[in-house]
Amino acid sequence: VLFVISEEFQKRIDKITECLNQKVVLLTKIVNTTKQIEVQSKNEDMFLDDLLVERGSCIERFNRCNLLVKQQAEMIKADDSSFFEQLTRSLLGEDTGVKELTVLTELSRECSNLYNRSQEINAQAQRNLVEQFESMKTTLRNQRNTESFQNGNLFHN
Repeated sequence: VLFVISEEFQKRIDKITECLNQKVVLLTKIVNTTKQIEVQSKNEDMFLDDLLVERGSCIERFNRCNLLVKQQAEMIKADDSSFFEQLTRSLLGEDTGVKELTVLTELSRECSNLYNRSQEINAQAQRNLVEQFESMKTTLRNQRNTESFQNGNLFHN
């Protein structure tokens, strides 16, 4: 597919490319932080506060990048709906045959892979936290039962 890319379109594509590069950096930080959360979630003495704040900050910045991409794409849509369609396909990681959008396609795929990886790690961390919670509940219940038995109160649960 051949498109004549105006200077204005190229500036918008460049801004989108910058945002996607930033999204890759942020998603990499999110994956790494989420992995640290997952590792901590296996420990009895877990300290997640700083990690959750750090990940939250990255997610906020990631969302701002998404907004900037959307704004640039909407400007392109207003000028050329045919090119916008190709741009949208590229941002979804689909090959478009438009040489100028190849980098966007590759970055979008990388973002998608990193996002999926962060979701997998996060799901494991959540499973670990549920296991830790259930283990703590069982430990507390057993302690109460032991204390009740030692104190002669057999009917306290």
